[in-house]
Amino acid sequence: MRKFSPFLTAKNKIFIMLFDLMMLIFVIAGVYFFRFGHVSHELLLIPALWFIVFLLLVSLYVFGTYDLDTQASRFQMLTRTMLAILIGLVGVVVFNYAFAQDREGLFGRGVLIGSLVVFGGLAILYRLATVQFFNGFRSEFNWLLLIDDKNLQFFESDLGRRGLLGHITFLTEKGCGGGGGSWFELDAYLNRRWSGVICALDPQSLGSDVGQTLMRAKLAGHNVMGLSQFYELHWSKVPVYFLGPEWFIAAESFNLVHHPVGLRIKRLGDLFFSIILLSVFWPVMLFVACAIYLESSGPIIYKQVRTGKDGRLFTIYKFRSMVNNAEKNGAQWAQANDSRMTRIGRFLRLTRLDELPQLFNVFKGDMSFIGPRPERPEFNEMLAPLIPYYNLRQLVRPGITGWAQVCYPYGASIEDAREKLQYDLFYIKYYSFLLDLIILLRTVRVVLMSKGR
Repeated sequence: MRKFSPFLTAKNKIFIMLFDLMMLIFVIAGVYFFRFGHVSHELLLIPALWFIVFLLLVSLYVFGTYDLDTQASRFQMLTRTMLAILIGLVGVVVFNYAFAQDREGLFGRGVLIGSLVVFGGLAILYRLATVQFFNGFRSEFNWLLLIDDKNLQFFESDLGRRGLLGHITFLTEKGCGGGGGSWFELDAYLNRRWSGVICALDPQSLGSDVGQTLMRAKLAGHNVMGLSQFYELHWSKVPVYFLGPEWFIAAESFNLVHHPVGLRIKRLGDLFFSIILLSVFWPVMLFVACAIYLESSGPIIYKQVRTGKDGRLFTIYKFRSMVNNAEKNGAQWAQANDSRMTRIGRFLRLTRLDELPQLFNVFKGDMSFIGPRPERPEFNEMLAPLIPYYNLRQLVRPGITGWAQVCYPYGASIEDAREKLQYDLFYIKYYSFLLDLIILLRTVRVVLMSKGR
């Protein structure tokens, strides 16, 4: 039986990016020929060509135009692609006028604008067709989920947050309505064609006849997977409520926890880039400091105790975005449209400029550029007994940005903390240089689209 996947793999997306690269080169060559009446293979040796291509591909990635398998509407994909092309064009023009002298050839208005208009039209057309295909393809999916009552409520909560095109049939111990049934009817259900059979049962339940039936189903060709595998593959997070000691024993990866060379390289990168960014952004930081000073009384830099790696406490630095003495009544989570926020502070939060002083924390080694969000010790003490494995997020240095920060909006509840922990554990488990790069690019998208917290 054929196994289906409703999402593009990283390899698939790389192929799409290479297709964009080839299409863009052909379009530029065609427009160049139309404009000047000749073109040769020497065009490929011009650095300007590869600069344009690189900038366009990065812009397309940042704005999510390679996420063709997400449940995006055609209008969303249209606007993302148009915005990416526009930002790429602005970037090329600004760079050329600031650093280059060439105003003709590839950087001429006829070739540059003409190429991007033609490429943008082609890119939009095949992206809209791909989105339409995926939405139609996934709407036909049928999933069979074996799950107990304890885990069902958490799964339904996650399903409501992320969604999944297609239909899910639930099998529980005592049976459920809505077309679902009982685990003990599994043999009868396996006579149908399923896109995937998801097992969310504890080891005791798997030791019964149900486990033997699932084993036979997998050997017969059914796409049988564990709940954690389903979450990691389809939603890029770990179902923290479902984990037990046996999962950690069997789980692979966790490279960031026990890889000394990787940790040293990550730390050297943090040190190097914190120095570079502090050198570049000090004028911006000075301007922000003056704006805060002029708007409201109180300290410019806000200091707060946070929990770092291995539970060590440290002082985090941020530009003050709230009125002075905002927590005179005790620690509390920031809320959307928080009345304690100043006008300057609201802008700083949207653009994340309030986090620039955290570069000093990265330089000192309290934080990394990428990692779980550093939480306050008061909230850690409250959340640890309520959320399983909550303190595992302290296995690594906290970060200015991270997988949870770019995948989930700012949270201010126990449920939000549980949801973000699931993304943090995915990051800790699958840490790699490529994942860090993806997070940095998505952070740029969050800032440009003003999805602040």
